[in-house]
Amino acid sequence: MATRRTRAFHHYTLAGDLTVEEEEELGSTVEAVTCRWCNAGGDAIEEVPVVDENAAGGSSPGAG
Repeated sequence: MATRRTRAFHHYTLAGDLTVEEEEELGSTVEAVTCRWCNAGGDAIEEVPVVDENAAGGSSPGAG
């Protein structure tokens, strides 16, 4: 379970279609993690950091 605080602009068309524009994450907290398939939690879950390949400045595999 996680809690996220965001700021976003919601745009509805006259037909009722929703578009979320300029969503900005103001903060997030992971409160608990549970596997959706085996219901494991606690020490059985390993946190893997997210790597933003675009920010690293490297090229993607197979490019060039």
